Amino acid sequence: MELQVKQRFTLPPAGSHMNGRSDVTGLSVWSTAKPLLRRLLRNTEFSNKIKRTKQNENPVVRILELGAGCGLLGMGLAAATGGAANVVLTDHEDSIGWLQKNVDLNHSSFYQDSVTVEPLSWGDPTHMTAIETAYNHNANMNSSHEDESSLQHFDYIVGSDLLYDPTFHAPLLETLQRFAIPNKTEIYLGYPPRSKSEEQFVCDAANYFDVEIELLDHDDGKAMLAICRPR
Repeated sequence: MELQVKQRFTLPPAGSHMNGRSDVTGLSVWSTAKPLLRRLLRNTEFSNKIKRTKQNENPVVRILELGAGCGLLGMGLAAATGGAANVVLTDHEDSIGWLQKNVDLNHSSFYQDSVTVEPLSWGDPTHMTAIETAYNHNANMNSSHEDESSLQHFDYIVGSDLLYDPTFHAPLLETLQRFAIPNKTEIYLGYPPRSKSEEQFVCDAANYFDVEIELLDHDDGKAMLAICRPR
């Protein structure tokens, strides 16, 4: 599997669709993207779901990537699963133009329409509702008056290096709670432990999710993986 990923390390020129951005954090491949991709593809449950989908025993596996940036993680999952996974790549509105360019650049690596791009600023009710509507996601799967057979959900929510800024923790948790369904969704967040910020997020997440922490294979040094399951 080979993907082409264009990165941007300098601010775009005046007059571009991203004029006025104060940083380019979403436009480069973050360090845990590749090891997290490898870890997911080695996951037995994930592999079995993909296998059953290819054998027409399971519906297509649905994956939501938060803070997708250049899209390497989500595109890699789509390319490696050969049409058995539908991946929704999300980021804030200023970044999705660049993200879409990378998807278009690699369109021949994906099964038709298996990768889509949507704006999602964490905690933004308009963005979250739009995604729920577009992808027939129902956050009330446990409601007794719903026909569960007609409802859809994201099987996996993934993200690379999302925990570095504590000011984003609350909206990130709100977003995870909105899209993660108990007994249906698993969350995989890869991160390098830079400061106490990541530890604080894990503590906060434990109020809403069952959380497991493990070492993540990382070419450049130590990295961690938080696996979160909604209660």
